[in-house]
Amino acid sequence: MFLVRNHSAVIVVEDDLDIAPDFLEYFAATLSLLKADQQLFCVSAWNDNGRPHLINLERNDLIYRTDFFPGLGWMLVRQFWLEIYKDWPDIYWDEYLRKPYVRQNRSCLRPELGRTTTFGRGGVSSGQYFKEYLRTMHLNQVPYDFMKADLSYLTEPSYTRQWMEQVYKDAQHISLPDLLNNHLPDPGPDISLHVTYNSLNEFIRIAQHLNLMFDVKSGVLRTAFMGVVPAYWKHRQLFIAPPQNWTAYNVSWG
Repeated sequence: MFLVRNHSAVIVVEDDLDIAPDFLEYFAATLSLLKADQQLFCVSAWNDNGRPHLINLERNDLIYRTDFFPGLGWMLVRQFWLEIYKDWPDIYWDEYLRKPYVRQNRSCLRPELGRTTTFGRGGVSSGQYFKEYLRTMHLNQVPYDFMKADLSYLTEPSYTRQWMEQVYKDAQHISLPDLLNNHLPDPGPDISLHVTYNSLNEFIRIAQHLNLMFDVKSGVLRTAFMGVVPAYWKHRQLFIAPPQNWTAYNVSWG
């Protein structure tokens, strides 16, 4: 598509996906961001933690930056393809795109409410993995007019600055036991919460309690940005975050 037809951007859609009514509009609205921002390498329609109990079902407008390549309906531009195509593998290309030397500290955009779901049971979507995680993913059904939306909040450097403030300044810290027992520091639903992890084992323990996906690829946690995994828990914005002095992903984590 890039080398023969000379297209400037391509949307890759696996053959076992259902798509949301605003799937194409979502990509059309984010294309200019992807082209302009050298710190982005893709836009994805998929939320790895997009099951109903982990997302804000009222925020079909919300888009995040993530350091984890989501796949499952995603867009790339010509410049990025020319950079990577010579080493493109025949299989497991999603794992290739997650390699540090490919990602090069770049991020993707992804929605709060997924614009794709998968009905496939073959390959990585097979068996217990499909039953526990993929089968119950939420697919947005209420179209949002992204073309009329102001998406400037996704641009850098303001996005990272505001993200760090939301996580480490605005959110109230809470322990995992208090979170699970609903012992919240402030009853207001607009107050976000922050649970800290200091190791991979700690993150896995938190993720298992919350039923988040906890596998790691090239050191990056699913949906993470700057090491922080956002979720929605009992009508509260929740951040599962490393200490504030976090500097980089640990490739030895997996």
